[in-house]
Amino acid sequence: MKQRHLRYAIAAQVVMMIMMTMLMSSVWTAKDVYIITSMAIVIMVCVWHAIVPAIYFAKGSEMADAADTVVALALGTAYIIAHVIFACVIATRVGIDLSPFCPNCQ
Repeated sequence: MKQRHLRYAIAAQVVMMIMMTMLMSSVWTAKDVYIITSMAIVIMVCVWHAIVPAIYFAKGSEMADAADTVVALALGTAYIIAHVIFACVIATRVGIDLSPFCPNCQ
């Protein structure tokens, strides 16, 4: 049990070091934004997986299952929206015509 907590602590410190290094950069490329967004979503999933057992033991399995479903849908939706936005931004930077998908766009 202690080894698992030690691994989580080490992984959290590595993620924090990477995030701090990237945040100190004055110029961000699209790849940097993609990496930071993906890391933020992964961190949110990890935090949620740390919270679910507490809900399970405090409120029971039905409440934990319902909460897990809601959060899974929310995080999944955030993941898909982030990737769609990122794809649109990259497409406009590269010069791909998005008018078939968005008639009101320029």
